[in-house]
Amino acid sequence: GGDYTLAEENLLEVLNSEDGDIRMRAAVKLDQLYETAYEEKGYSERISLLVSVEKGLAGADRLPVWERLVQAYSDGAAASGDSGYYEEALRVLDQIIGAGYDTLATWLNKGVTQQSLGDYEGARSTFTQAQEKFPETYLTAKRLAFLEYEVQSQTDSASRDYTLFGEYAQECLTLYHGR
Repeated sequence: GGDYTLAEENLLEVLNSEDGDIRMRAAVKLDQLYETAYEEKGYSERISLLVSVEKGLAGADRLPVWERLVQAYSDGAAASGDSGYYEEALRVLDQIIGAGYDTLATWLNKGVTQQSLGDYEGARSTFTQAQEKFPETYLTAKRLAFLEYEVQSQTDSASRDYTLFGEYAQECLTLYHGR
């Protein structure tokens, strides 16, 4: 209703600020508003907003916008069935990694996105890199186990081998209980 319209107007006005941090915060809040309050403000509008704001930002101010952009692209892929949105999400995830702002979540999101595209080897490589970079977490072994399960489910039933799945699952449990 009216409160959302006023919030949207104010946030759109703030997007004209000279201060990159303020523009970034306004863009993130506006994207959150579009995501939750307006059903008709779809992923394409969210993507357009975030791409336009991201171009005017530098350094760490880009990270929250990039993270929202990855989510908007993923939402677009899920809603439309267009895998090109997953490709765009991967591009942004690679920007985050390349800029040195990566976290465990960045690597897991990249691997899951590759898995969604059917790029199982790419996903395996990404999860393995995450495992090397974040050896203390069970989450990478869990993702590798889920990936292996999916790979085996795509294999002819007579040729399925869940040995690697079992190894990843055991590693996951060991790391989980060792926390």
